[in-house]
Amino acid sequence: MATASETRVGTADHEAGHVLAYLDAGKAFRYVTINAKTSRCTGQVALNRPRRDTAHNVARYALAGPAAEAYEAWRRAVGPDLDGVDAEGAEFRDYLAGAFLLGGKDDLDTARGIFSDDRYLDLLTDDALDLVVRHWRAVETVAAALLASPRALTYRQVQALI
Repeated sequence: MATASETRVGTADHEAGHVLAYLDAGKAFRYVTINAKTSRCTGQVALNRPRRDTAHNVARYALAGPAAEAYEAWRRAVGPDLDGVDAEGAEFRDYLAGAFLLGGKDDLDTARGIFSDDRYLDLLTDDALDLVVRHWRAVETVAAALLASPRALTYRQVQALI
């Protein structure tokens, strides 16, 4: 069972993953925040207004959050290399499944509502994970700022960070 602190870190990484996908696609957002005052730590990336976007991008925004959350947990347990197993024999895909079940079910539902073919979802998940891994420093920077800030971070504040 994760501690409250680990849950906050996981949520911050999760939201930072979503933010990274938006930034990578050149899409602005209003703010990103985490709320640790509830019994379950939650987060949100608030968009400026409904906008048209490609189905691929919408699914990628959704999947990048759980990918970042899983990658942070994996890095703490094993290290940055995605190959191998942890001390209990779990592979990275097990961490990713856990991230989808614990905090990313709505994200998976969003992606699955767009693309019902699991093979394509796997490719999109790999794409989101690749984005997160390639830009891990940016994810860490945004997550750290979320953890340190008592308020939401605006799009401009996030841009200034990275």
